[in-house]
Amino acid sequence: MPRTRPSSFMFQVTENWIREGPVASRAGLLAGSLDMQDCERLGSLMAQELQLDPRGLQEKEAVRIYHYYLPVYLWVQRQIAELGAVRAEAGLPKRAVAIGFSAPQGTGKTTLLGVLEAVLRHEGRRVVSLSIDDLYLTHEAQQAVSEQYRDNPLLQGRGNAGTHDVPLGVRTLRQLVHWEGGPVKVPRYNKSAFGGKGDRHPE
Repeated sequence: MPRTRPSSFMFQVTENWIREGPVASRAGLLAGSLDMQDCERLGSLMAQELQLDPRGLQEKEAVRIYHYYLPVYLWVQRQIAELGAVRAEAGLPKRAVAIGFSAPQGTGKTTLLGVLEAVLRHEGRRVVSLSIDDLYLTHEAQQAVSEQYRDNPLLQGRGNAGTHDVPLGVRTLRQLVHWEGGPVKVPRYNKSAFGGKGDRHPE
């Protein structure tokens, strides 16, 4: 259940305050007016996904949701709509939209994508996420790479270039983007396997 707090912690979210966020301009939120009722509804969904009480957000939590997650979400929805319109105008069939997120390790990519995925699904989108971590070589393949390049300390474990299954990633993305129905196998990686050395989950 979301954590509850006294009402004295409540932070008032306004349209102007949302626009003051560092992501707002890049997300295209400065043009036109915002539907605050929709923003509050989406922000509430995001707060619940983060196990927070949307009625009693502290300022730092409101910043996280309304200055970061919400603008990114609205940008994603706009990309989907605009790309769909371009294909429709060109007489092309609908196709899945692939959007990539890149940021340094530990900046919250996984949490952000988890929230986006949950809210997009709630709004009726069919969504699947794929992390570059899911494309690590299998334990057996990584062991082979480590042995082949035993003098290279960068290849003695996962994480660096040369420890990902690039063909698998290309194949998976192509299958998702050109999806025409039916199941698509999406790899998942278990970092705790083999005492923390990791291995890909069985298909």
